[in-house]
Amino acid sequence: MSTRPVSPRTRQDRDAGLARIKRVTRWSAAGALAGTGLFAGLAAHASGSAASTAPTKTAQQSSAAAPAASGSSAASATTATNAPTVVPSTSTPVVTSGAS
Repeated sequence: MSTRPVSPRTRQDRDAGLARIKRVTRWSAAGALAGTGLFAGLAAHASGSAASTAPTKTAQQSSAAAPAASGSSAASATTATNAPTVVPSTSTPVVTSGAS
């Protein structure tokens, strides 16, 4: 088995190739991460689901709640009337399977 001396040019070519592979690997990983995030965002948007948020008080509810704290029974009746009501959904959820 003969060993041939490695020329400096061959080392430079090897080092340049390794540097190029590192750059390509980094850009591929960054592209894959960005593509995954984009796909997840599109899938979330396409599903039509929205994040649930806590109900906020309107100006009318806030002003009606302020006198209730002072002990007025008429104001507490008004506050109870303006409370939002939750109506149960009568539609059935649609489930789709991509398997078949």
